[in-house]
This record gives sequence, structure tokens and C-alpha cells, in this order.
Amino acid sequence: RLKASPKHPLLVNNGYEIIWKSTDELKEGDFIGALKELPENPVLKDPVPDWLEKIEKECWVVTKERAKQLEEKTGNFRDFSQLSVSELNEIRILNKISCNKIQKACKGGNDYFSGSFKKGKLTKVQRESLIEFFSTMKTYIPEGTIINCKHKSQSFIEIADAGFNDEIIRFIALILSEGCLTSNNVKFSQSENELLLEQERIQKEAELKIYLMGKFEPAERKDFSLIPEKYNVGGYGMYLRTETLDAFSQMANQAEQDGVNLRIASATRNFTYQKSIWENKWTGVTYVDGENLTKSIPNGLERFKKILEYNSVPGISRHHWGTDIDINNANLSYFGTKEGKKVYEWLVNNAWMFGFCQPYNLKGSERLTGYNEEKWHWSYLPLAQNFTQEYKNLIKTEDINGFLGAEYGPGINLISDYVLGINPECF
Repeated sequence: RLKASPKHPLLVNNGYEIIWKSTDELKEGDFIGALKELPENPVLKDPVPDWLEKIEKECWVVTKERAKQLEEKTGNFRDFSQLSVSELNEIRILNKISCNKIQKACKGGNDYFSGSFKKGKLTKVQRESLIEFFSTMKTYIPEGTIINCKHKSQSFIEIADAGFNDEIIRFIALILSEGCLTSNNVKFSQSENELLLEQERIQKEAELKIYLMGKFEPAERKDFSLIPEKYNVGGYGMYLRTETLDAFSQMANQAEQDGVNLRIASATRNFTYQKSIWENKWTGVTYVDGENLTKSIPNGLERFKKILEYNSVPGISRHHWGTDIDINNANLSYFGTKEGKKVYEWLVNNAWMFGFCQPYNLKGSERLTGYNEEKWHWSYLPLAQNFTQEYKNLIKTEDINGFLGAEYGPGINLISDYVLGINPECF
């Protein structure tokens, strides 16, 4: 982690260019250039005059002008037969291909191309294979200067001519001076395509984590729909993923034909909503089994476990996803009535045909952990199955916080025992 004042200037690769930004201008996905360790000896106060010499000790450099010379020598990058070893290496750099990829694509025997390029010598087999490989590619003139780290040949920096000013040169030289650049203490950005893909992956994962933990407003999302009044038990605005609502509508229509009335008592609950439910019980505002838990269970860990019998902590509830509903009445007593028994029997026999599953069935040999049985809670599997797996893969215990009593969470297996503690048929 880096700490800096709001206006501190940082050199940033945003996926398109290398620019200076102040700390308060940073956005998620920006790559910050920074030393991981300082050189033992003081660096030069102004290393700019010999920046190229310093860079070339640790990196290969191909300028736009040099690329044009290679283009002319090879007849628009078609004939590579007359190129020297260093020139063939420059073609590799223009294509932003690592030595390891070259090694896999070409016939190099036991010799590594990285070492061959550094020594300036290629075997006959290496040379012929490399020329053939480059002949199948389309090489382009870069917009600026490409710098490729010798220690880690898959790492590239491309700096546009317009941005190749003294400040950037000074920064690069500072990194390279006194032998500070090694594969262990400086991380260079990878090729532009790889960087963009990595940024896209990071962005998607961040957005998915926000979704899985319910940190959004359902009403503001295009993939959620308002539940019609005819299905709404509470009478207040409730939302579901559109696919879930469509499936429920079909199920409710069929149930009605069979003489069973299905309505929705609770639907999507975001982090804030779930937090209010949890904290009201945690602080004693809402009684649990007729008791104020702050008085009946003063021990925090035991109180935490008690609330978990039927309620999720915010951040782990399936209700966050827009896939889960409480049908008719979220109380055991209702399902002990004649009507409740009829509703549950119909759901057990028919809900699966519409994609719904009861995640919290009776605990026993098939489900050892998690919440107590909830006959009212049904989950739309075509969406929920994927979200369950994504939660397992993305969310960590340390991500679950931001509510009263959160300090007790790490002592309980919230993910394995509760998020994943569901009916095996719902996986």
C-alpha cells in the first residue's frame, strides 16, 4: 500500500498512456510506478543527462525512429533474413512478445532466447525459426518508445513521444540508477493488450464483489424489476432480478390454477437493508424469541451465533442477489397452519419446474451447517448457482465487515458454513 497526500504527484499508467496524476485523481485500475525498495547508495540528483545509458543497462529500448529504420531495412517488415541478432530482438520488442513465448513458438533446442539476445548470438536453428515466426506476424510502427525489461522480458513500457518529457525520463532513470531495477523490486506494466485485459478483469471482479455483497440500489439497476402489487405481501417497493420475477410469475400463475396462493413477503435486500435487520437484533431493538439479546446473551460471540440461526450478517445474504424470495410469510408458525402446509407441499412438488429450490431445508446428514430450516425461502437457481460459485471464488472473510459485531465474524466460518451451507440440490 502507498500513502500520499491528496496533491502528491504520481506517475500512472492508465492503460492508454503514462501520465502524471495527483493522488486524489487516481481511479481504480490505474497502475502506479513506484520503487519497491530504495537503492543502498544515494541516487544522482539529476540523472536525466545519461538516462538512455542507464536504461539500456537494464532494458532494451526501441524508439519510433528506430522502428522506421527497421521497417525500411526489412521492406515493410516482410524480409528479416538480413537482420542481426540485436535487430531481430528489436522486432520481438516491437511486437511485444516475451522471450518465453518466442522460446515456445520457435525451435530453440535447450538454449533460451533471452540469453541468446543478451549475448548477441543465435544458433542457426534459432535464427531460421525466428525469421519464419516473424514472417507470419504483422509488425507495426509504435506511437512512441518501447522499453522492455531484460530481467523480465514479458514486461513492456510504451511511452508516446508527446509524453516523453524530462519528468518521465527522470523517473525512469531514477528507477534504473544504482542498479535499482531488478525483477524483484520493480514491477513494469505488461503489453498494452495484456494490461487492458488485466484492468478489465480487475474491474469486473470489483463490480461483481459489490453486487454479491449487496452494496447497490436494486431500483437503480436495469436488470432488476419492481414486483407488481398483486404479488407483494408487504405493500412496499420490492425488487427482483427480472429473470427471477418472470419465473415466479409463471409459478404463481400455475399455483393459482391448482388452488394455491403464492405471494412475495421479502425479495432483494441490499447491504444497508440487511444491516438494519441485523443491528436491530444485535442492539435489542428487535426481540429474538421474545428476548432482548443484549440482556439475555451479553456475550458477543454467542449473540452473533444466535442471530445467525435465521438471519444473515450484511454481505453474505442470498437476498442480496435478487434471486431469492420469502414466500407468503417468513415465520415457522404460518407453515404449521393448514394453508401453510398446503403451500409448502405444493412448492416442494412443483417449484423445481420453474427453477426454484429451497436452500435452507431441514438440517441433517445432507446439510450439517448454516441457517435453520426456512420453508419460506426459495432461490432461483439459473442465476443463484453461478452467484454461489462466484461468491466462493471472490469473497474473503476479511471482506465481510461494516456492521455491529463484525469483529466476531472471523471466528465463525461465515462463507463455508453459511453462504455454502445450503441444500446440496441448490448448488
